[in-house]
Amino acid sequence: MYIIIEIQTNADQTLGILTYTAESWRMAQKIYHEKLAYAAQSELPCYSVSLLDSHGNVQESRYYNNEVEPDE
Repeated sequence: MYIIIEIQTNADQTLGILTYTAESWRMAQKIYHEKLAYAAQSELPCYSVSLLDSHGNVQESRYYNNEVEPDE
């Protein structure tokens, strides 16, 4: 079992937290990357997605901070 956590930080600093579960690693990867695709295009100040195993160990995590533009 895997858990995917999506954290959306709004302009007023309130958080939206969504969770998903997946039975297999491949399904967890699918959900994780779908959420990252949304995050990459989001206008929110900060948007993060994490993939955890059933023990709470972080397997993968990524965030996008729109308040700081990365160097090109």
